[in-house]
Amino acid sequence: MRKSTLLWLVLAAFCGTALFHTSQKVHDERNKLAALNASIANEKESIRVLNAEWGYLNNPQRLETLAKTYLHMKPLTGTQFINVEDIPLRTAAPPAPPAPKIVAEKPAAIKAHPRRLAAVERPMTIRIRKPAAPVYFKKRHKQRDNVLKSRDAATARNFGDVIKSLGVE
Repeated sequence: MRKSTLLWLVLAAFCGTALFHTSQKVHDERNKLAALNASIANEKESIRVLNAEWGYLNNPQRLETLAKTYLHMKPLTGTQFINVEDIPLRTAAPPAPPAPKIVAEKPAAIKAHPRRLAAVERPMTIRIRKPAAPVYFKKRHKQRDNVLKSRDAATARNFGDVIKSLGVE
């Protein structure tokens, strides 16, 4: 076998391998692009659903009904308006009253033991606890969570449904 034939054979094998490798990379990138396009379509569908929900939640008639039900608000009357000139100007704010000092009294029954005196002479700390949320709010949040879960289950779609809605075969 001649050297030139061997050289051309090796060169053809190298070109074939490079072509195959390039072809596979293009095929993989096309699959990635298809997956990204499906993901984008899914996000657009989610945005469309969210916009529809936002439109429903901001419906003026619905908000008016909720305000009447829960806020007990009434329309403004003509007697509730005044002119800007009728508003008195604000003067300097009065000084805030001094905060009351809390002094812990030493019980008379404590003996003069150094550890006990040290415990009594420590500054007193007061902890203010936030009141627990009323049961009404807890029930409302639970109801809202149940509604959201059921709505998510009702609107959940699998990948095949998304592809069919896009018309991709």
